[in-house]
Amino acid sequence: MYAEDEADAVPTSVSSVTDAGLQAQLYLSDRIIVPAEAMRDLDDLDATVNAPSWGQTSWRAFRALHAYASALASSDDPGSFWSWCANSGHPLAWPATNKKLAMQESESVQANATLRNARVLPVSTSVSADGTIYMGAHIKIAQGGGNLAPRIYFHVDGANAQVHVGFFGPHKYMPNTKT
Repeated sequence: MYAEDEADAVPTSVSSVTDAGLQAQLYLSDRIIVPAEAMRDLDDLDATVNAPSWGQTSWRAFRALHAYASALASSDDPGSFWSWCANSGHPLAWPATNKKLAMQESESVQANATLRNARVLPVSTSVSADGTIYMGAHIKIAQGGGNLAPRIYFHVDGANAQVHVGFFGPHKYMPNTKT
């Protein structure tokens, strides 16, 4: 169940995309790992007219990942992030739609070594000995915006009830067969 006192301790809004990343590191670090190297070119995103809305949407996404990781830590099995978002009824659940969330990349991205390698991202050495792992799951902060449309790539570490963010930044760093 959702703890009201937890909601009071965590800010409900942010001022920019960069602020969303920094607030995630500050307030959500018990369940979400966001290394500095995962945050790419956030200043470019902050320079756009969309910065305030992208920042707020990113913050909402980070809070959804945190709430899911907290559900993983409970005694109940919340299922996958997608199913938790679709079925939990949690007020912080992210929209479980193809336009907002992908739990894996397309077969064409997975089969192309160059495209796949762009998604080998930093993760705690408790998850992978070399500190990297392929991450196909991602939250789509914006559909429009072309190469600047922000993305959050993540890995769910169910054993430790944590979410590792390997990338937070503009879509241009995650090429696909359409770009």
